[in-house]
Amino acid sequence: MILYKKYARKIEVESPGENVVRWASTTKPTVGGISFFVAFILAALAFFITYGLSPNSDGGFLGLVVVVTLGFFIGLQDDAYNTRPLLKFLGQVTCAVIMIIYDVHINLFDIALLDYFLTIFWVVGIMNSINLL
Repeated sequence: MILYKKYARKIEVESPGENVVRWASTTKPTVGGISFFVAFILAALAFFITYGLSPNSDGGFLGLVVVVTLGFFIGLQDDAYNTRPLLKFLGQVTCAVIMIIYDVHINLFDIALLDYFLTIFWVVGIMNSINLL
């Protein structure tokens, strides 16, 4: 991460432009998600190698890899082109629905539909909070 931050500042990939309103008062690298994604993929590969799992042996973990990859590309798209909020929101909801399809969701209520809505709310909230960092 430190090496990436130094590189991002060197190639000036940190300013979103003068006409863009952002929450932070200081500029930050706008494509910092790349280092997190690379770290996640390396950790996933280490997990597969260590435990001898194939991607098909645990659907939940495969679903997580799919969702993280999709989320990464949504963030990359947003950093590169300042994606419209509705499109980002639809991408985030899609990530949550994929998690539900892979049976990775919150199990809090006796009513599955409530669990699904809570999962969608949680995924969208987490993705937006990470985006604000």
